[in-house]
Amino acid sequence: MLFQSPTSSVSQPRTFSGSVLVLLLAGVLHLPLGPIRILHAEDLKRNKAAADSSIQYNRDVRTILADNCFACHGLDSESREGDLRLDERSLALESGVIVPNEPDQSELIARITSTDPDMVMPPPETGHKLTSNQISILKSWITSGAKYQQHWSFIAPKKVTIPNNAKDQIAANPIDYFILDGVEKAGLKQSPMADRATLL
Repeated sequence: MLFQSPTSSVSQPRTFSGSVLVLLLAGVLHLPLGPIRILHAEDLKRNKAAADSSIQYNRDVRTILADNCFACHGLDSESREGDLRLDERSLALESGVIVPNEPDQSELIARITSTDPDMVMPPPETGHKLTSNQISILKSWITSGAKYQQHWSFIAPKKVTIPNNAKDQIAANPIDYFILDGVEKAGLKQSPMADRATLL
């Protein structure tokens, strides 16, 4: 609707409601329109709990420690600092740096979240700094027990059961079922299959 000033015939800018903007964006971005699920606090808590319980050392934690910690607190005794090893669970726990199930009592968390340049790890001069997501992963890992795993190359592969909770969704091969399972756990819905013209 156009609004005119009583003293002017110049039209004022058109204004849109939030719902109209959603429709416009959906049209431009070719987004599927349908029921939009609003995640409430309980949904977010459930999603976070599911994510925390699924954190795996080899997949989520090892890379963070290898990139930021193992150079000074790993296998190489020549470069090791503070006589601390984080690559072996028993040694990390023995030092008290990691306290399973207690991130607030773990020195590792205190150091990586410190704002004191003399205390924070990794040291500023290394050029490394953990992201908020990496810190969150380490906290969740410790909360869930700080379990380590052997390097993946020493773990025998296991046949896993294909998730079957995606019966009504599009799945072209077994891998799709695992992807759809993750999508569902994240509280999302799969978009419909695009037509050939859209794919081109």
